[in-house]
Amino acid sequence: MKRLLVLTMLLALAMSMVSAGLISLGVGGYVLNDSFTGGSGSGGDLSDFDTYRIGAEARAGVLFAEASVSALYNNQVSAEAIFEGLATIGLDLNIFNILHFGLGIGPYFGIAETPQGLALLYGDAGDLSPASNLQEILDGSTLYFRAHGDFQLGRLSVGVTYQVPTNGYVLGGNPLAILPVWESARYGATAMFWLF
Repeated sequence: MKRLLVLTMLLALAMSMVSAGLISLGVGGYVLNDSFTGGSGSGGDLSDFDTYRIGAEARAGVLFAEASVSALYNNQVSAEAIFEGLATIGLDLNIFNILHFGLGIGPYFGIAETPQGLALLYGDAGDLSPASNLQEILDGSTLYFRAHGDFQLGRLSVGVTYQVPTNGYVLGGNPLAILPVWESARYGATAMFWLF
């Protein structure tokens, strides 16, 4: 059984290496269903369009490595951040430049409008604090896992995303807190245009 698993993984990596370009860069729209936060997870709110938030996403890749930034517009008047999102780094498997599967991990962040201009925020969804620099976001924000699967035709792709927060894990924190909190998982969708 172990040999079959290793052989399957090696075959997938070889196919991905043959299929992948050296670099890739894509931008597009992103929509996230917020009804799964709070642990409902029932899926009953997928048809309620009031639970969706819209935003943008950008992905850059070099062979198997991929970095992505997704930011969602926050339309709640009482919200401190006008944009909230994830910046992840991870792996991307490309199968014949048609199917893409990726898995990454990265910090949650926010962008707020202040009298001095735009300001960065760190922390977690619903509990963001002002950050003085990017290092504070990396050190103080809760990390999230994010997976995506995309179907690409030419320069356009559509896909689904699945993001799961860790149990409050921050870089350098308690290693046991890196376990995912599945009941707070959220589903999303993307439509991307690939520049190269």
